[in-house]
Amino acid sequence: MEQTTNIKESVALGAGVILIGDCEEHIGQTNAVLEKDLNCIGHLADISLEVSKRVRKVIKAGSFVTSTLSTNIEDLIIHCVSIEMTPENISYALGKDGESGITKNMIGEFSFIPDNVWLRLEAHFVYPNKQHRVTYIIPKVKVISSFGVSLMSVDDAVNSSIDFQAVSAIEEVPRNAVWKNFPMGKTVFVNLNEE
Repeated sequence: MEQTTNIKESVALGAGVILIGDCEEHIGQTNAVLEKDLNCIGHLADISLEVSKRVRKVIKAGSFVTSTLSTNIEDLIIHCVSIEMTPENISYALGKDGESGITKNMIGEFSFIPDNVWLRLEAHFVYPNKQHRVTYIIPKVKVISSFGVSLMSVDDAVNSSIDFQAVSAIEEVPRNAVWKNFPMGKTVFVNLNEE
């Protein structure tokens, strides 16, 4: 007998730096290419990954033995909290490219209508020992929820959030075969002393 089960898992990654860039421009690169000075969307207090998997299992008749046939990741969402309220970040939250209609001195004007833009996301986390870093490279994402600003009291900080949904980088344009082995993205661990 074969069973299919959907499983959701969430991993709290903590505080880190999220860099956002143009997907089409960088789709052929599997290493971290975005720059902190140009692509950083601000200090993030809470970042988490949510993964939905479809697991297919086979249970042999008359037996209690279960063998897993395959596990497919169906969905990958990156949830970020405490993003600075800049024109660039609001542009991203509205499904735009974070550039059009915005100047470097915090002035911007753009419509509420999404532009259907594909983005690239790189999340960087430095370990407490300051010697190791983990980077999550997600080649193709879209914003699926915009900022949710809540003011609880004058003393509380503004908590903003934004969710990015990863999509396969090998299925629809923009796409590139270099992502064949990791179509939703990859995780890279490095020793900062060896860079």
